[in-house]
Amino acid sequence: KNSVVVGNYFDTFARMYYSNPKLTVEEFKKELAIRKDNKNFSKINIENLFEESKQRFEEIKEQIKKDLNDDNLLFITDEIFVHETFKNGNWDGVAGVLDMVVIDSKGIVHIYDFKTKSENNFKYPVTETALKTAFDSTSISDEAKWIKQQTSYSKMLEKTFGYKPSINIIVIPVAYSKEEYKGKLEENEIEKFSPQPYDIRFAGTKPFLFKLRFDENNKLT
Repeated sequence: KNSVVVGNYFDTFARMYYSNPKLTVEEFKKELAIRKDNKNFSKINIENLFEESKQRFEEIKEQIKKDLNDDNLLFITDEIFVHETFKNGNWDGVAGVLDMVVIDSKGIVHIYDFKTKSENNFKYPVTETALKTAFDSTSISDEAKWIKQQTSYSKMLEKTFGYKPSINIIVIPVAYSKEEYKGKLEENEIEKFSPQPYDIRFAGTKPFLFKLRFDENNKLT
């Protein structure tokens, strides 16, 4: 749950910053305050983290420009809901919200998803190799998890646009202290626990782009 709180924090910042590069800390704090989960952010030192957040996400923006070889990009971070339906109009269960859409100067759509990754131990940095590696034989890699989600989006978007948009992960390595649960061990009590992680900071590894590539059968290449 701590990781979800941290992820929501940076996801909110990224959406707001790419929508408004002149974002102020006051505007950001105001947005956090109206969220239903605002209490979870109470131990985050927003002022200390704000300027570095702007710098890090501006660096990612430049990475995207360089990757697409295009300085005239349109960044869209409004919540874009994608879904499919059966012929009778019922949901088919495949639906989601895109974090960010970038449209290049040729009108081609590129999809970006924000993912925070814990790097609390400098001995285990967040790297492309680490993201492609499963922790053990009973688990799957981060890449495999993301492919499962993004493959569905790729199929839906291909039907809409007539081509497969590039799908990319913006990996944000972070470090933070976790608030531990200290209440009763009953399951219903644990489920009510809303952690408030603290001492959140960017990790030693800078945020980077992680590209997912699909072949004509929508399989990862």
